[in-house]
Amino acid sequence: MNCWKNLFEAILKKNRCKCIVIILSFLYSFSTVYANQHDADTVYKDRKAVVVIANFISLEEFLNMENMRKLMEQSAVGLMNTRGAGKTDSIRAHATLGWGSRADALASHCIIEQGNNVLFVKNIEQVKAYNRNNPYNVKVGALGDFFHQQGLKTALLGNQDVEDIQCAPAGLIAMDSDGIIDNGDVGKGLLLPTGFKGEYKTDFDYLYELFKNLYATNNLIVIDTGDTSRLEYFQNKNQVSSLDKKRILQNIDSFIGRIINTIDQQNTLFIIVSPQYSSAAAKLGKKLSPVVFFYKDIDAGLLISNTTRRPGIIGNVDIAPSIADFFGGTLEGITGEVIKVQKVTKPLEKIFNLYNLTAFNSKNRGIVLKSYLSFQIVLLVLTLMFILRSNTTLNVRYIDKLNMVLRTLILFTLICPLALFLLSLLKVYHLLIYTVLLISFNCILVYMVSKFLKNKESRIICIAGFTMLVILIDLVIDGPLNKTSLLGYDAIIGARYYGLGNEYMGIMIATSLISIVPLVYKRIIPQWVAVTAFIFVVLIIGLSMFGANVGGTITASMAFGFAIFNLYHKKITIKKMIGLMLIIILIISLFAVYDIFFSQHKSHLAKAIIEFRTGGVDIILNIIHRKLEMNLKLLRWTIWSKVLLVSVFVVGVLAFRPQGVLHTLLNKYKSFSIAWYAIIVASLVGMLVNDSGVVVAATSNIFLIFSLLYFLLEEEVSGIQEIRKNRT
Repeated sequence: MNCWKNLFEAILKKNRCKCIVIILSFLYSFSTVYANQHDADTVYKDRKAVVVIANFISLEEFLNMENMRKLMEQSAVGLMNTRGAGKTDSIRAHATLGWGSRADALASHCIIEQGNNVLFVKNIEQVKAYNRNNPYNVKVGALGDFFHQQGLKTALLGNQDVEDIQCAPAGLIAMDSDGIIDNGDVGKGLLLPTGFKGEYKTDFDYLYELFKNLYATNNLIVIDTGDTSRLEYFQNKNQVSSLDKKRILQNIDSFIGRIINTIDQQNTLFIIVSPQYSSAAAKLGKKLSPVVFFYKDIDAGLLISNTTRRPGIIGNVDIAPSIADFFGGTLEGITGEVIKVQKVTKPLEKIFNLYNLTAFNSKNRGIVLKSYLSFQIVLLVLTLMFILRSNTTLNVRYIDKLNMVLRTLILFTLICPLALFLLSLLKVYHLLIYTVLLISFNCILVYMVSKFLKNKESRIICIAGFTMLVILIDLVIDGPLNKTSLLGYDAIIGARYYGLGNEYMGIMIATSLISIVPLVYKRIIPQWVAVTAFIFVVLIIGLSMFGANVGGTITASMAFGFAIFNLYHKKITIKKMIGLMLIIILIISLFAVYDIFFSQHKSHLAKAIIEFRTGGVDIILNIIHRKLEMNLKLLRWTIWSKVLLVSVFVVGVLAFRPQGVLHTLLNKYKSFSIAWYAIIVASLVGMLVNDSGVVVAATSNIFLIFSLLYFLLEEEVSGIQEIRKNRT
């Protein structure tokens, strides 16, 4: 109660610094209470977990294996994001499976040696040093530490040795923070020569005999089947190999059948996972790896976790905490979440359809978005050239036609985000058909808007309002279109799996301003309706039940606050802006309290606050580092930065030429100018507080620059033409 009392006193006395300190202390105390609720775990020491590594194998290949398919029909299945820290590769993927956070590792970290009746990672100190500055706050050997702290045993079998290279990356899963694995074998005795120099294959009979011996005395057994990794190695080096994938898959399938018949299904969690996708699958966009969970109490269905909140998709960071959870424990301070099972009918059919969807989006997302953004750049340049033309440049009879074409193309550009959003309903996975449907759908919407709305302002407001409404409805019903649209987020990239992505976040904030502010200014709707609508949008963006985009919440609050000040004709001062920032901090704090205590799903904000208790300032610094790193990556002349720079250039030119035209337009369309200025605020704030702020600025800018140009082109009497005449 004293905390609340102090907060109210600080607000009344307008002590802003004290307000901030009290709010942060309040959140910290809540995070401590929450964390303490999870201190007591009951560990089931009689249980076992067997993890079979079947690397570089696709979902289709899993389904074509006889024993595997039978197992999948009675198991929970899923697709797994394979990202590690930095680049995505097999070594980092293995490490991430065992550490529960995106890990960094090299091939030199996968040398396992044997001594004093244990296995140990030879270069464990290098592994730790390599992850010391990892921005994901990784805990090296997290899963192995859990088992050893509980007095449980770990074992490792198999390797991926090739030529003279020792490589057992599965050891990164089973080891503890000292690099220790209790039992196992990763030696050459597990291998048979193929007849090719430097080439080996796994002796599955011997591997199975070793497993039978170790199963009774160990709680976690990680088995690397090895041969698919060796085959991938030779294929990537374009070397001839006697290894045949079809034969390898048959051997793995037979081995899995023997394992199933050996384990005690009453107390053993059996996991089959492909840590990394193959290069052949990557070319088809199939960059999610299959995972199978089998246990007597697991229903046939789809895997899901709070990392993704998407049935059928999990993160590789979720494997370690799920194994710990099976034994009744938890892994503290990691980013992964415990995997659950959603019972569904025909899970294999659903997972296969999801596999094709994510593959299509991954393969074609860049193509479609680059085409759309390139189209924007060309249209911006052509429109600017048309506006800056001299009266003698073009024949008068062509001017009106060109003007009409440009205006139509601008409407096409403004409608495209909506078309990209709705088109995912059709579930089309062929690029040519998708492109034809996208263009056709866009043309139909442009025709309808032009046909039924004669007023130029109404056209822009209608497009913006309908776009905003559709995005809001989608978020309320768990975002099915956000998750599948090519302008939404990509499960393979793994930056976001649920809620509102930064692409559509920028669009929703801009469309909210463009559709609401002019109506208030023209007194079509009262001010309180606009304020209510803005609050509703902020709630949808910020609440964890809808995805909790924290950067979006800050961006929307600043932009909407700026617009509200103007709608109420309040002069914007530094004092008012500081007050607005305090309100935003309070909003974020309330969202965090709700998130930590009342929400079923914990957002990134809640996790960061809880982790702050154990990790301190380093947690915050790591988050800032990741966001800056992503923004710098996007700023390095990506298509997003290009379209943003061209937009800024066009506005900069129009500020001076034709002389007075921009000033005249802003005065004539005062109802829209408030929205335009607010979008600029959103772009600037979005750039600062989001990990892909360039994307936010670029997408929000679509409705700023193109609505402005549309009105310029519409001004045939009192706008551009008259200014041009006065100038000449």
